[in-house]
Amino acid sequence: MSPVPRLGRHGSCYECKDRHSVAPHRQTIGLRRIDEAVKEKIAETVAHPEFVRAKVAEERKKLQESKPVIDRESIQATLADIEQEIQNFIELAHQATTASMVTRLAQQMNDLENQQRNVEKLLFVVEDQEQE
Repeated sequence: MSPVPRLGRHGSCYECKDRHSVAPHRQTIGLRRIDEAVKEKIAETVAHPEFVRAKVAEERKKLQESKPVIDRESIQATLADIEQEIQNFIELAHQATTASMVTRLAQQMNDLENQQRNVEKLLFVVEDQEQE
């Protein structure tokens, strides 16, 4: 069972009660004690800037590795697919016989145009990165 914050008779604390495990227990830790331990750990970490720099570099590396690779060719292929879908919708709109069908097609067309604008924005971002 995980600890739960609560307000006890001696102030705020975390409490863990487990009556059903192999080793039943009830443990309470005051928030002041936890706050002090956290402050000590922060002071200890900040006192060693090389540790902080190494952690920041590690997190940046993880972030870079997790970013999807986006290239100009895949963006242009996506744009071409969207443009083809738009052309298909235009042909369907010419064949629509009811106002409700035209309205639905117009809504779907608007969605495609929004997708197209978003992909074009992404293309501008990639172009800017290539220039840097």
